Amino acid sequence: MRKYSPQNNHSRRRGGAMRKIQPVGRHDRSRRSGVGALQLILALPILLISTLAIFQFSFFMLVNQAVIHASIEGAREAEKGSTCEEVGEIVAAILAVHDLHVSPTGNVHVLCERRSGLNTIVESAGNVSVSCPLPATPLNKGEVRVTVCTKASDHGKPIPNWLSSFGFSLSGKKIKSTSLARLE
Repeated sequence: MRKYSPQNNHSRRRGGAMRKIQPVGRHDRSRRSGVGALQLILALPILLISTLAIFQFSFFMLVNQAVIHASIEGAREAEKGSTCEEVGEIVAAILAVHDLHVSPTGNVHVLCERRSGLNTIVESAGNVSVSCPLPATPLNKGEVRVTVCTKASDHGKPIPNWLSSFGFSLSGKKIKSTSLARLE
Protein backbone atom coordinates (compact mmCIF):
# COMPACT_ATOMS: atom_id res chain seq x y z
CA MET A 1 0.00 0.00 0.00
CA ARG A 2 1.23 3.45 -0.84
CA LYS A 3 1.96 5.94 1.97
CA TYR A 4 0.13 9.26 2.13
CA SER A 5 2.21 12.35 1.50
CA PRO A 6 0.79 15.90 1.95
CA GLN A 7 2.58 17.11 -1.20
CA ASN A 8 0.58 15.03 -3.64
CA ASN A 9 -3.04 15.50 -4.55
CA HIS A 10 -4.16 11.87 -4.32
CA SER A 11 -7.33 10.50 -2.94
CA ARG A 12 -7.26 8.56 0.30
CA ARG A 13 -9.74 6.11 1.75
CA ARG A 14 -11.02 6.92 5.22
CA GLY A 15 -14.00 5.27 6.73
CA GLY A 16 -14.97 3.67 3.50
CA ALA A 17 -15.41 6.94 1.50
CA MET A 18 -13.07 8.46 -0.97
CA ARG A 19 -12.09 12.02 -0.16
CA LYS A 20 -9.91 14.38 -2.14
CA ILE A 21 -7.12 15.95 -0.10
CA GLN A 22 -6.36 19.61 -0.74
CA PRO A 23 -2.75 20.79 -0.94
CA VAL A 24 -1.48 22.79 2.02
CA GLY A 25 -1.79 26.55 1.58
CA ARG A 26 -4.89 26.70 -0.62
CA HIS A 27 -7.17 27.66 2.27
CA ASP A 28 -4.53 30.00 3.71
CA ARG A 29 -4.52 32.04 0.52
CA SER A 30 -8.25 32.74 0.67
CA ARG A 31 -8.01 33.84 4.31
CA ARG A 32 -5.08 36.17 3.56
CA SER A 33 -6.63 38.02 0.65
CA GLY A 34 -6.54 41.80 1.24
CA VAL A 35 -3.56 41.71 3.61
CA GLY A 36 -1.38 43.57 1.08
CA ALA A 37 -3.99 46.32 0.75
CA LEU A 38 -4.27 46.60 4.53
CA GLN A 39 -0.50 46.86 4.89
CA LEU A 40 -0.46 49.59 2.23
CA ILE A 41 -3.23 51.50 4.00
CA LEU A 42 -1.31 51.35 7.28
CA ALA A 43 2.15 52.08 5.88
CA LEU A 44 1.35 54.79 3.30
CA PRO A 45 0.49 57.60 5.78
CA ILE A 46 3.61 56.87 7.81
CA LEU A 47 5.70 56.91 4.64
CA LEU A 48 4.08 60.17 3.47
CA ILE A 49 4.61 61.94 6.82
CA SER A 50 8.21 60.72 6.97
CA THR A 51 8.87 62.03 3.45
CA LEU A 52 7.35 65.43 4.28
CA ALA A 53 9.42 65.58 7.47
CA ILE A 54 12.62 64.83 5.56
CA PHE A 55 11.92 67.57 3.01
CA GLN A 56 10.89 70.12 5.65
CA PHE A 57 13.97 69.38 7.77
CA SER A 58 16.13 69.72 4.63
CA PHE A 59 14.66 73.15 3.89
CA PHE A 60 15.19 74.13 7.53
CA MET A 61 18.85 73.10 7.46
CA LEU A 62 19.39 74.89 4.14
CA VAL A 63 18.02 78.19 5.48
CA ASN A 64 19.86 77.71 8.80
CA GLN A 65 23.18 77.31 6.96
CA ALA A 66 22.42 80.39 4.86
CA VAL A 67 21.75 82.46 8.00
CA ILE A 68 25.02 81.22 9.55
CA HIS A 69 26.92 82.08 6.36
CA ALA A 70 25.28 85.53 6.24
CA SER A 71 26.26 86.31 9.84
CA ILE A 72 29.87 85.22 9.21
CA GLU A 73 30.13 87.37 6.07
CA GLY A 74 28.45 90.24 7.90
CA ALA A 75 31.01 90.02 10.71
CA ARG A 76 33.85 90.04 8.16
CA GLU A 77 32.39 93.17 6.60
CA ALA A 78 31.84 94.79 10.02
CA GLU A 79 35.46 94.18 11.05
CA LYS A 80 36.55 96.37 8.15
CA GLY A 81 34.67 99.28 9.73
CA SER A 82 31.47 99.11 7.65
CA THR A 83 28.21 100.50 8.99
CA CYS A 84 25.31 98.26 9.93
CA GLU A 85 23.47 99.30 6.76
CA GLU A 86 26.40 98.07 4.65
CA VAL A 87 26.50 94.85 6.66
CA GLY A 88 22.75 94.51 6.07
CA GLU A 89 23.31 94.79 2.31
CA ILE A 90 25.84 91.94 2.41
CA VAL A 91 23.46 89.82 4.49
CA ALA A 92 20.58 90.69 2.12
CA ALA A 93 22.60 89.60 -0.92
CA ILE A 94 23.29 86.20 0.67
CA LEU A 95 19.76 85.58 1.95
CA ALA A 96 17.89 86.86 -1.14
CA VAL A 97 18.22 83.41 -2.72
CA HIS A 98 15.99 82.02 0.06
CA ASP A 99 13.35 84.78 -0.30
CA LEU A 100 14.59 86.49 2.88
CA HIS A 101 14.75 90.27 2.78
CA VAL A 102 16.62 92.76 4.98
CA SER A 103 14.30 95.75 4.87
CA PRO A 104 11.91 97.51 7.27
CA THR A 105 9.09 95.31 5.90
CA GLY A 106 11.23 92.21 5.30
CA ASN A 107 11.61 89.12 7.44
CA VAL A 108 15.24 89.53 8.61
CA HIS A 109 16.69 91.56 11.47
CA VAL A 110 20.44 92.28 11.65
CA LEU A 111 22.14 93.56 14.81
CA CYS A 112 25.67 94.96 14.72
CA GLU A 113 27.55 95.44 17.99
CA ARG A 114 30.85 97.26 18.22
CA ARG A 115 32.98 97.81 21.31
CA SER A 116 34.39 101.34 21.43
CA GLY A 117 36.32 102.07 24.62
CA LEU A 118 34.02 101.23 27.52
CA ASN A 119 30.82 101.54 25.50
CA THR A 120 29.13 98.99 23.28
CA ILE A 121 27.45 100.53 20.24
CA VAL A 122 24.46 98.61 18.88
CA GLU A 123 23.07 99.31 15.41
CA SER A 124 20.22 97.63 13.64
CA ALA A 125 19.17 96.92 10.05
CA GLY A 126 16.10 95.26 8.63
CA ASN A 127 12.77 94.55 10.26
CA VAL A 128 12.91 95.38 13.96
CA SER A 129 9.61 93.57 14.60
CA VAL A 130 11.50 90.27 14.19
CA SER A 131 12.69 89.85 17.76
CA CYS A 132 16.43 89.35 17.96
CA PRO A 133 17.79 89.43 21.52
CA LEU A 134 21.39 90.45 22.04
CA PRO A 135 23.78 87.74 23.20
CA ALA A 136 24.51 87.89 26.93
CA THR A 137 28.29 87.65 26.50
CA PRO A 138 29.92 91.09 26.64
CA LEU A 139 32.25 92.18 23.86
CA ASN A 140 35.96 92.65 24.48
CA LYS A 141 37.78 95.72 23.23
CA GLY A 142 38.27 95.68 19.46
CA GLU A 143 35.53 93.12 18.71
CA VAL A 144 32.44 93.32 16.54
CA ARG A 145 29.49 90.97 16.64
CA VAL A 146 26.80 90.50 13.98
CA THR A 147 23.56 88.71 14.83
CA VAL A 148 21.11 87.69 12.09
CA CYS A 149 17.57 86.60 13.00
CA THR A 150 14.67 85.48 10.82
CA LYS A 151 11.35 83.73 11.22
CA ALA A 152 11.52 80.05 10.29
CA SER A 153 8.15 80.04 8.56
CA ASP A 154 6.30 83.18 7.58
CA HIS A 155 3.29 82.10 5.48
CA GLY A 156 5.33 79.31 3.90
CA LYS A 157 8.43 81.45 3.35
CA PRO A 158 11.32 80.52 3.50
CA ILE A 159 10.47 77.08 4.90
CA PRO A 160 7.17 75.40 3.96
CA ASN A 161 5.09 74.44 7.00
CA TRP A 162 3.85 71.09 5.65
CA LEU A 163 3.68 69.25 8.97
CA SER A 164 1.53 71.82 10.80
CA SER A 165 -1.60 69.69 10.36
CA PHE A 166 0.21 66.79 12.05
CA GLY A 167 1.10 68.81 15.15
CA PHE A 168 4.58 70.00 14.19
CA SER A 169 4.48 73.67 13.29
CA LEU A 170 7.31 76.08 12.53
CA SER A 171 5.19 79.20 13.00
CA GLY A 172 6.65 81.37 15.73
CA LYS A 173 10.07 79.68 15.51
CA LYS A 174 13.14 81.76 14.72
CA ILE A 175 16.53 81.06 13.20
CA LYS A 176 19.37 83.02 14.79
CA SER A 177 23.09 83.11 14.18
CA THR A 178 25.78 85.24 15.83
CA SER A 179 29.33 85.74 14.56
CA LEU A 180 32.21 87.52 16.23
CA ALA A 181 35.23 89.18 14.62
CA ARG A 182 38.13 91.37 15.71
CA LEU A 183 38.54 94.85 14.26
CA GLU A 184 41.41 95.31 11.81
